[in-house]
Amino acid sequence: MKKIVTGMALAIAAVSAFAAPAPSASLTTSGATFAEFTGSTVGSNDINTNNTLFWMYEGSNLGYNSYLLMFDPLSSGSMAGSVTFSGNIAYVASTTVALVGTDFLFSNPGVTYDWKTNSGLESSDALSVSGNTLTLSWRGASPGDNIRVLTAVPEPESYAMFLAGLGIIGAMVRRKNI
Repeated sequence: MKKIVTGMALAIAAVSAFAAPAPSASLTTSGATFAEFTGSTVGSNDINTNNTLFWMYEGSNLGYNSYLLMFDPLSSGSMAGSVTFSGNIAYVASTTVALVGTDFLFSNPGVTYDWKTNSGLESSDALSVSGNTLTLSWRGASPGDNIRVLTAVPEPESYAMFLAGLGIIGAMVRRKNI
């Protein structure tokens, strides 16, 4: 029984390792940081942190991984740089209407979404996409800048390698049981 539990723990660890990786950032704003958002409410103008660009993984649906990027300074501020994701960027929801419209497919069930008017990007903000990299130059004010980024999930070859790895783990567990 202990061997089966150990095998199951290894399989769960393998599945967790296959989850969408965190994005990485190269920010050009002086003193800026890039951090995972662990709060329970987004869009409500309550982050109020001047030099941090936050990200949150929302999950996977319809073949896409969904991430929120949020910059919500105390009063106003700017943020510039680039964010790189593991998969190519397929879509960016950058307006309040687009954020609200994609919530039912991509929102994180443990988070409350409280989008205010102008929760997306402001007219002075710039955003460009090239492959898996998003370049931004934002000037945030109340309620801050928020976007949802949808990236492609791994190719079928990645799933094949994942399943092969699980098969090897299963064979190791079975061999130990013999």
